[in-house]
Amino acid sequence: MRPAFEFSHAPLCTRIRKVVLFDAVRYKRYFAFMLCFKLFFVFLALLAVILNGMAAWRAWRFVRNTPPHRESAPSKPPATLLVPVRGIEGDGVEHFQRFCQLDWPSYQVVFTVLDEADPALPLLRRIRPGAGCEMTLQVGGRSEGANPKVRNLLNAFPKARHDWMAICDADVEVEPDFLDGLLLPMIRLAAETSPEKNSRDREIAMVHSLYRCRDATGGDGLAASWENVWINCDFWSQGLLGDWLRGTDFAFGAAMALHRSTLEQIGGLEAVRDYLADDYQIGHRVAALGKRLVFNRQFVTLRTKHQTWAETWRHLLRWNRTIRVCQPGGFAGSILTNATFFAVLSLMVDAHFFWLWSLTILLLRIVLANQCRNWILKKPGLWNRWWLILFKDLAHVILWLLAFRNGPIEWRDCRYRLQPDGKLTPV
Repeated sequence: MRPAFEFSHAPLCTRIRKVVLFDAVRYKRYFAFMLCFKLFFVFLALLAVILNGMAAWRAWRFVRNTPPHRESAPSKPPATLLVPVRGIEGDGVEHFQRFCQLDWPSYQVVFTVLDEADPALPLLRRIRPGAGCEMTLQVGGRSEGANPKVRNLLNAFPKARHDWMAICDADVEVEPDFLDGLLLPMIRLAAETSPEKNSRDREIAMVHSLYRCRDATGGDGLAASWENVWINCDFWSQGLLGDWLRGTDFAFGAAMALHRSTLEQIGGLEAVRDYLADDYQIGHRVAALGKRLVFNRQFVTLRTKHQTWAETWRHLLRWNRTIRVCQPGGFAGSILTNATFFAVLSLMVDAHFFWLWSLTILLLRIVLANQCRNWILKKPGLWNRWWLILFKDLAHVILWLLAFRNGPIEWRDCRYRLQPDGKLTPV
């Protein structure tokens, strides 16, 4: 006898089977997506540490190939050294005195200040030039331009007596052979007449210098040490890597040298008087002539100044915005060198799975950055403030993002608006 009500399990089982199969497919897709998502950050961290390793390799090659002795030249023609000054640098008159005691047979130093009230002026007037040195002091002038450093140089340029010229920031600690590294590569090649000489070498028209900062002492504070990480650990090695990958079409402006005729071909200093990155513009215009820029084989040392955290932050933000305007593509891609950032992201995505990987990346980052610092400062061992390397990387992410916002910048106690073409507009 058939029951009055017959319950069939077939439709329910079919529905359950479909749901289970659907969930399994969805789970596999979700799992595959999450795996790719995690591996993406692993790949970025690996790429960053590889780029850091390549930069360290180029730094090692540069240091290894730097000659330990002075280079010789057929002769050392007279030269002019332009030094724009604003405020007291270092140990005062002794610091400026060293510019007038260089080992060069005959040269002229032109110190130039914008204002009679500049506190460095009394110190400059006390300088006694050494043998072979002629000192010229330029105060004020009528030159115009948004860039105060270039305006200062324009005032002094008419007093430059020689064709071989070097431009040096006032905070550089010069050594007796300072001009050798800047001028001899060009002078030696200009005197070379051998037809079998590589024609590429004949095109050298400008020498510019990598720079370093001495370790900040206790009185200079952590803020100065934080900025020094940018310069001593990364900036110079990444500059060498960029030069190796695509050549250099800009100059580092702490100390650079060129011939007067080259400067005239690019329109003189007047052509860059409204740009924030005057050194970049000079080097870029020289490269546009089809001529070559090379690095000085000697590092120049900048004096470490005491700065507050706010002053350091404003300086680094201006620096990042300057790079972004000058080289937008390279600046956008610079985030790919931030190994610390991607290691931390990997840890946040899956700490259980990636903790050992992230720790390895962080250790490699510290080792490579510390080694670059040791090479440029010639100080072996682990830096006692190594943790600032990681702090600098994480802070760089914020600065990198803020650099894309075209806000005002502060420079030499003035506020400017940075235009898309790199020119300054006073606010």
